[in-house]
Amino acid sequence: MRSIDDFSDRRLKSWCIHCGGWLSDLHCNRDHAPSKAFLLRPYPANLPVMTVCRRCNSGFSRDEEYMVAILSAALSGTTNPAAQKIPSAGRIFASNSKLRASIERCRMVFSAVGGDQRQIWKPDLERIKRVVLKNARGHAFFEIGEPMT
Repeated sequence: MRSIDDFSDRRLKSWCIHCGGWLSDLHCNRDHAPSKAFLLRPYPANLPVMTVCRRCNSGFSRDEEYMVAILSAALSGTTNPAAQKIPSAGRIFASNSKLRASIERCRMVFSAVGGDQRQIWKPDLERIKRVVLKNARGHAFFEIGEPMT
């Protein structure tokens, strides 16, 4: 794999892309774009990484877990841990009964014309939006070196 060279102005990389806090004043860790929660192992060697504050990064963890779980439930048609299309979602559902019940409540079953049973999933769109925005900021920052808060 070819890595992406970073030619951006390093002065732009002195604050957290999520909260705007100065990294020199905060406890920091690494954020990945896309979030590792959406990737299978082994991770790509050139996975974009940026430094963000630890509070922001860990603040997205539950929403990322939720998004992986709801996507996998929609793909597999169930919240049964053994039936998940995304392996990490199986582990999430097996270990977090509260989240599993919450996602199960998002499922609606109805009868289609002709009598077939169909289901739809109505996720918490605010949680999905936070994860999409987090990843968009990460990609924009990594690709063009500009924080997009």
